Amino acid sequence: MFLFTTRAKAKKLQSQGFETIDVSSRGIEPYVFLSPFYPHGKIPVIGMRNTFSDSVEGIWQGLKIIDGNIDPSRFKGRGKKRPGKISGHLYYDEVIGYKEARHLIYKPTYISMLLNCPKANKLVKELSLRMLEDPEKVIYMYDFDTNSDINNTSKPLAHASLLVEFLNENIQELIYFQNDPEEAKTIYLEEFMESKGMKLPDTDFSKLSTLEKQFLRMKAEGFTSEVYYSFPLAKQIIQDWFIQGLYLD
Repeated sequence: MFLFTTRAKAKKLQSQGFETIDVSSRGIEPYVFLSPFYPHGKIPVIGMRNTFSDSVEGIWQGLKIIDGNIDPSRFKGRGKKRPGKISGHLYYDEVIGYKEARHLIYKPTYISMLLNCPKANKLVKELSLRMLEDPEKVIYMYDFDTNSDINNTSKPLAHASLLVEFLNENIQELIYFQNDPEEAKTIYLEEFMESKGMKLPDTDFSKLSTLEKQFLRMKAEGFTSEVYYSFPLAKQIIQDWFIQGLYLD
C-alpha cells in the first residue's frame, strides 16, 4: 500500500530500506508530474465555463478572493501564491470558506488532473498496477507539507496525502475486481460499451465481437450494471483491460 510521510521522516525510512517518492514540485521526473504546481495545461477551472488553468495550484490561487477579487492571471504557469488577506474562494457564484474550498475546489481539481492530464494519468496507472502485483509492498510518498488532514485548516494541506488516499482506494477496487471479476465486471461493462458506441445488436450472434458476445451473455444471465463510479482510476484501468480483451471470456 501507499503511505503518507513527511520530508523529515523520508530519509530515515530510506535508511530502513523503504521506498520513498518525492511528489513535490522539486521532485524528479516522472514524479514531479503529480505535483499540483506542474503546468500540465488544459485543467478546467471549477465554476468557470470554458476556462482552463495550466496547473492545479493556479486554480487554487486564482480563485482566492483578496480585496474583493479573484485573479485569473494565476491560471497561467505554476500558480504563484497571492499576497493579502483571503476572504474566501469563488465557487461558481458563491463565496465559500477555506475548508469548503479544499473539499469543493482543491481536491476534485487535483483528482481531475490525475485522471485527465496524460503525464499524470499514465503515472498513477503505472503506480497502481505496480502495487497490484504486490499489495503487501509499502511505498511512502511526501511533499513539502506535513498536514494530511484536509479538515485541519491551520496548516497547508499535503497533496501527497490526497494522492495516497486516491491510489489506495482505487487499488482496493481493482483487487475486488480481480478477486471476483464475474460479479465485479458487471458494474463496469455496460458503460464501457456505451462509451465505445456499442449497442445491444439485433443480429446473428456469430457475427458479434467478443465484447458484444460477453455483454449479451451477461445480460441473459440477469446481471445488472451501474453507471456511477466511486473509483474513477480503477474504472480507467478496467476499461484498459477490456480493450486488451482481458476478463471477457
